[in-house]
Amino acid sequence: MDNFRFDALSTLDRLFTRKILFLDREYNFIFKKKKYSSSDRARLVGVVRGVVKLYPWLDQIADSYLSRADKLPHLVRNALRIGIFELIFYTRTPDFVVVNEIVEVVKKKGMTGFAPLVNAILRQINEKKESYQEEAKSWFFPLPAWLEEDWHSWLKQEELINLKQALLLPPPTYLRVNTYKIDPQCLFKSLTQRGIVVESVSDFPQTLKVEADYTSLIQTPEYKQGYFYPQDFSSQLAVEVVKPLPGETVFDIGCGAGGKTTALAQKMINQGRIWAWDTNSQKINTLYQNVKRMGFSIIQAQVVSSGPPPSNFWRKGDRVLVDAPCSGLGTLAKNPEIVLKVTPQKIADFSQLQKRLLLESSLLVKSGGLMIYCVCTVTERETVEVVADFEKEKGSDFQRINLRWREVFPEKPFLDSRIEEGKIKGTFTIWPHFFSSDGFFIVAWRRK
Repeated sequence: MDNFRFDALSTLDRLFTRKILFLDREYNFIFKKKKYSSSDRARLVGVVRGVVKLYPWLDQIADSYLSRADKLPHLVRNALRIGIFELIFYTRTPDFVVVNEIVEVVKKKGMTGFAPLVNAILRQINEKKESYQEEAKSWFFPLPAWLEEDWHSWLKQEELINLKQALLLPPPTYLRVNTYKIDPQCLFKSLTQRGIVVESVSDFPQTLKVEADYTSLIQTPEYKQGYFYPQDFSSQLAVEVVKPLPGETVFDIGCGAGGKTTALAQKMINQGRIWAWDTNSQKINTLYQNVKRMGFSIIQAQVVSSGPPPSNFWRKGDRVLVDAPCSGLGTLAKNPEIVLKVTPQKIADFSQLQKRLLLESSLLVKSGGLMIYCVCTVTERETVEVVADFEKEKGSDFQRINLRWREVFPEKPFLDSRIEEGKIKGTFTIWPHFFSSDGFFIVAWRRK
């Protein structure tokens, strides 16, 4: 029996019974404990991610063969989801192998009494596989009603459908080349020689798109030597808006593991000072490892408690990036489990946290300095309301910059047909289907 189906079933069962919240952590735990090939790692992630995105559609098929679907144990329900997903989408695997393997997994999980039922349903579904494959062409990511309504206020119906269909696609992996250490063409060649499929991104030489899973990438010598950082394209665009200059003092609030922090240092050619702050000590430790690996010396990372910054830092920042905690709904293509746990109440809680963080961070901005707010989500409360409330309180001190794509990204026609101005004048909204990357909201102010 293939390990990935057993682990996929265990992971899905723990997710749908709320024993885990984040799939990435579960993958890392599995890969550390067991030896997985690169292809099996990709298969496990692909199956789990696909089932989470499509489970309402998969259940609809399964339930048509069941008289009492509501009585089915979670484990058996998830086994059927895996089997149906593989039969419809993973056509390179022989059908009888998929059915037999799922049945064996059910037995090994102690559900032997349900094995004949699973076997019978999957075999019947397989007989109609072609019709289900045709039906699946019209499937889309099923959003909760409250989120559908929120996004429909931003997008026309046709655009919203495009977005929901795009969210079903496997998200590509983007890299940011560390140009402080290596030329993009050299890294392109080096990774290609390792058998990794690499594609350049038009107009962005420091960005590469690769066909490789994260675990494989961080095991390469190129990663260990600090030649690249796996970073989503939208996240890289957010740093482009900050535009830090060599010699400046920059604050990265909510720096996390340092994706944007190291990108800022790269743009500053390792000249100046970057204060990277986060409340999570584990993320700061990871950031230190990334900083050392990538060769930057201007980053000062610190674990900070919530509340206003120390007064000795007030009015010191040329640029302050507020990378605020958020719902993460812009990352559904790669983190579909988020939709299972985010609620309107949690959105409201995030909104309050974001407003407070913006007000506190504004103390760091010097006269004439810039403050940039970005979140990897697009909800009314985390964007429009946050901006309105901040400007209501600080509008006399800060003036919103009218961001225009042609000015921020001159001579980059790659963006022209894909980027629209945000819901608020002068802001950027990047939807996941624009570049097959994360959804982002970005706004900037200058202290008067």
